[in-house]
Amino acid sequence: MLKRLKTLLMWGDRSPHARRHQLFCLACALIILGCVAYVAGYFAEQSRVRREGEVYRAMYSPAPLETEAPAATATAIPTAAISPTPAATSTAAGSPTPTASPAPVATPTPEAQVVDEPLPTPNENTIVLSLPTEPPPQESFAELLRYNPDTVGYLTIGEIVDLPVVQRENDNEYYLTHAYSGEEAREGALFLDGANRLSDENLIIYGHNMRNGT
Repeated sequence: MLKRLKTLLMWGDRSPHARRHQLFCLACALIILGCVAYVAGYFAEQSRVRREGEVYRAMYSPAPLETEAPAATATAIPTAAISPTPAATSTAAGSPTPTASPAPVATPTPEAQVVDEPLPTPNENTIVLSLPTEPPPQESFAELLRYNPDTVGYLTIGEIVDLPVVQRENDNEYYLTHAYSGEEAREGALFLDGANRLSDENLIIYGHNMRNGT
């Protein structure tokens, strides 16, 4: 106890320069600890996202690309020697030879245009057009759909991106803060714009640029 009191008295007797030096050393130690914690978190996040990506890649089994069958090469077929036939004799002078009349050419008929028929609705001011039925999902997405029913595709961009894509209709907020697994995560998930449809010509996919390897 006396030793502790003596230490406190020595602290009060120290000069302002010595106290500033100690505060500077304490601040440096805190900064170093913060940097170590950030680096540890950086590599932990990388490891977690990498493991999750490997799990999702294992669930996705894309069908092999269809390649065109090689074109058949023409082979020479041996033919029997044919003896020349005598030339046809010319007709008598002055007798006209009959000429073949041109065959009539069929005129193309215009194709019937398919027009969407409006469906009856309770409101006479609202018109709903019948839309084509969406095709069934590919078999390669079966396991991903069982894991997350919001799955709509899989995006691969070289070695940078290799992850599934999700979508919630008219909702661009949920997957900003939720991973593909549905758990809350800062990196969120790759998601298709809520107003997009897979049959659209242009698709908008969002994803965070975390700048920490994820």
